[in-house]
Amino acid sequence: MTENVLPSIKKLMDFQSIMCGHVQVTEDENRRGHQFDERLKSGEFVNSGIQNVAENLMANIRRSRDHAQLPLAIFNYGRRFEEIYAAFYLEPARTVSEVLSDEEIRHFQAKERTWQWILGNEDYNSMIGYVTDGSDVAGFAAVPERSPDREEDKKNQIEAFAASLLVEAWTLFESLSEDLWEAALNVHPRTLGQLNGKAKFTYDDLQQNNFHVSGKLGTLLKKKDVVSFRTLDKICDSYGLAFSEQFKPIEDVLKYAGLRHAAAVRNLLIHKRGIIDREFIDQAAGLPDLPDWHPNGPPVQFSLSGPLCARLSDSCRNCAIWLTNTVHAWIIGHP
Repeated sequence: MTENVLPSIKKLMDFQSIMCGHVQVTEDENRRGHQFDERLKSGEFVNSGIQNVAENLMANIRRSRDHAQLPLAIFNYGRRFEEIYAAFYLEPARTVSEVLSDEEIRHFQAKERTWQWILGNEDYNSMIGYVTDGSDVAGFAAVPERSPDREEDKKNQIEAFAASLLVEAWTLFESLSEDLWEAALNVHPRTLGQLNGKAKFTYDDLQQNNFHVSGKLGTLLKKKDVVSFRTLDKICDSYGLAFSEQFKPIEDVLKYAGLRHAAAVRNLLIHKRGIIDREFIDQAAGLPDLPDWHPNGPPVQFSLSGPLCARLSDSCRNCAIWLTNTVHAWIIGHP
């Protein structure tokens, strides 16, 4: 849809997508989100022992969205500041000085009153910030710079911002998967704690907990080498060990293509400086707009576009909600 637009407009749309997450929400994702909200507000997650995990997830989702919209908030604050300074500057100078010009006096008095506005001591109502949207600040990406070096700096800054949001979104999912697994085993140890026979405890393990391990099985097992939550494959293996009975609904979440792609791009950015290799090509199969890459060719740098950043970040958040709902249903269905 953006192929035929002007390059400057495409830059604007890309950056706006990063901040505002302009991604189509599917019917299933919308349904799962509403279901999660209702269960969280009603306290239904208490019944499965994962209410605290769900509350932490919601707090992390809100934080990630606030992070994405920070440039818009800063931009609108800057516009309000300029408007208020200009209004104060237009007022007549308070004093006459032989040393300072009228313009200099206006400047210093405007600075003084603007500082008082920042501190909350000077009232000034402004509609700027309430009538603007993502396209205003996204213009930063669209307007060309005079210096090629500055243009390259701006491109790198926007891509770095997009990368930070995707890394944050993946971390949100990764931490949720670990906390949810631990909470589920703590509340449902008899079935989940067997880990297909791989759960082994020593006398020292029991002694360190004063032989009181009720409600702590997930916490104890998480410290064992038998499970890990540092990669998507290991997360899938850890859930497979615990939820071996009727695992398919959970497996569907963990093998969702959007989540797999998000993990692949995150790993490429963090561990390989964004330089494409065979492992990434295999993991990212199906991603749109992949650059041409050849095993014996020159290094190819991956470029994270705005729409792709928004889509993959949303996949992490949506899959975190999906996994929470699914584990909740599993526990309720296995009393």
